[in-house]
Amino acid sequence: MDDHKKSKLNRRSFLKVATAAGVAAATSNLWLPRHLKAQAGSVARLGIIPAMPILPGNITSGDGSNIASIIYDWLFRLEGPEQVFTPSLATEGTPSEEARVWSLKLRQGVKFHHGTEFCAEDVVYTMNRWLDPAVGSGLAILFKQVDKVEAVGRYEVKVSLKVKDPDFLLKFLDYNAGMLSREFDNVGQGNNIPSGTGAFRVVEHTPNQRIILEKNPNYFIPGLPKVDRFEVHFVKEVPAQMLALEAGNIDLIRWVSFDQLLQYRNHPRVNLITVPLANLCPISFDSTQKPFDDPRVRRAAKLVVDRAQMMEAVAYGEGLLNNDDYVWPGSPWHTALPLKQRNLAEARKLLAEAGYSSGFSIDVYCSNNRPPTLEMVLAYKEMAKEAGINVEVKSFAQDIFYAQYWLKTPGMCASWGHRENPLDLLNVLVRSDAAWNEGKYVNPALDKLLDQCGEELDPAKRKAYYLEIQKILSEDGPGVVPFFYNAFGASSKRVRGFQMTRNFISDYRGVEVV
Repeated sequence: MDDHKKSKLNRRSFLKVATAAGVAAATSNLWLPRHLKAQAGSVARLGIIPAMPILPGNITSGDGSNIASIIYDWLFRLEGPEQVFTPSLATEGTPSEEARVWSLKLRQGVKFHHGTEFCAEDVVYTMNRWLDPAVGSGLAILFKQVDKVEAVGRYEVKVSLKVKDPDFLLKFLDYNAGMLSREFDNVGQGNNIPSGTGAFRVVEHTPNQRIILEKNPNYFIPGLPKVDRFEVHFVKEVPAQMLALEAGNIDLIRWVSFDQLLQYRNHPRVNLITVPLANLCPISFDSTQKPFDDPRVRRAAKLVVDRAQMMEAVAYGEGLLNNDDYVWPGSPWHTALPLKQRNLAEARKLLAEAGYSSGFSIDVYCSNNRPPTLEMVLAYKEMAKEAGINVEVKSFAQDIFYAQYWLKTPGMCASWGHRENPLDLLNVLVRSDAAWNEGKYVNPALDKLLDQCGEELDPAKRKAYYLEIQKILSEDGPGVVPFFYNAFGASSKRVRGFQMTRNFISDYRGVEVV
């Protein structure tokens, strides 16, 4: 057995033992909350980490977005096993000839839980709220090209853009883009007893314990939802969530760790759900500071990685390999290029040419409770040291990492979620003036390509722009992006009709418990 295969086997064996030990510890040390008791009747129960806020526009986590997806609706959704782009609160979105003005026609007769009818003025209110600096919405960056939002009659909205954008409608798939009522106290009640147009309405909210919802009798899609009652139970530890699922006290879990895949594959009472998507954990280096201000060092940092081995060790092979270009291979805009192979000799040669023949040390900061960032950095540390790159791992709880170290250190590894449009990721992560430019990367040629790509109406020309973007980032970019990884959820085998989506707006409307 060669060393490569042996290392994978040892890693697998270690994780299998560690996972089993962790579950045993959870069984003995974690208690299930008293409110997790089986309820009679047509009810579905979701176990999830406590999450706030849940008000669209201000959501900061996938857990918050999953709760919001029970309460709110979006103009457009990803629906079904094939994740098809589908009108929801909108019936259609039509661009002008140059895609600078978009007409959004809305579904009529939809009501918010508090009784008012959903109409164009609610869309205008919601979008203007995203753009208001005082609100602090993450969508302000995503929708920054919006010039004006206007109601055209009661059921049509006109959105004027500062630039052409043929993919504009994809931005409405962001989990923060749920529609709000202009006549509801969203600030005062949005995180307590909110009002949306969704399939379930909140009737009880006990912070850090549970949210109880009942079927919306006025939901605009006949036959939905399938259950009369939906319960969200807050359980801080994922192992405890899995124990509750095994025991039949909850029915659904929206996030399962990589290690738990070993424990629960082929389990008699648990279905594991895989969602292929573009989650990524770039290992980013500050390209304005030595040694990474030298492009030869950046190239060397990429060449030390065995991409297949890293994806196997960190994510059990659950993902798609990548060439450090940030463009998901599952995207129609991605062009497949020969996969980079590990080349330690070339890496050492580049480092010597850059004046680092003896190597160098770099601190890389990450969170230690948001897999797989720590696992990524540890795997990279082992691979990089063979070329003389000595990585010192600095890990902290996620809240401390983002508050004190993210964007402020010479090396970092943060987790990033899926974007349907790769440009929406590139524009916030690698554009020269991007607020979240982790590598402080400045490349005017790349910026120009991003602009040209975003405004190009011809699909073939747009894909050609994407290819040039891929090449620049693969060779010169500030980050190591060896693979994109999938997401996982779980359900009881008594459950059918649950759809997890790439954009974290899980669809609970068709859930049945039988």
